[in-house]
Amino acid sequence: MAQKFRRPNTFMTLGFILFGSAMLLLPFGSAIPLIISMGIIGGIPAGSIMAMPAAVLRPENRAIGMGLFWTIYYGVYASLPALAGLALDFTKSTASPLFFGAGLLFVAIILLIWFRSIQMPLRVKGA
Repeated sequence: MAQKFRRPNTFMTLGFILFGSAMLLLPFGSAIPLIISMGIIGGIPAGSIMAMPAAVLRPENRAIGMGLFWTIYYGVYASLPALAGLALDFTKSTASPLFFGAGLLFVAIILLIWFRSIQMPLRVKGA
């Protein structure tokens, strides 16, 4: 849908906000509807996120760039649950990993804005 409407940033931002909000509500609301909605909402930004590296990599650098992207992606993917566990250890609250995850989703909006701001000058230079 993001590609059809040509609004990947809007779909990513909307997905981050909705998913993060659902995570914030999870400790206080009804778990099953929130988890089902998180499963549906989580797919909204996924395709656009995975398309971002290809948008900035030149064809001659794409293989190495995608390799670096996936290496960093899975490295972060493996380490963040441990950080969420540390949040649980420090606060002794079972809600803290959810708050940590929601915070990361809101930080993702800032990172998306930063990425798009540096992406435009890179396109002009490489043209």
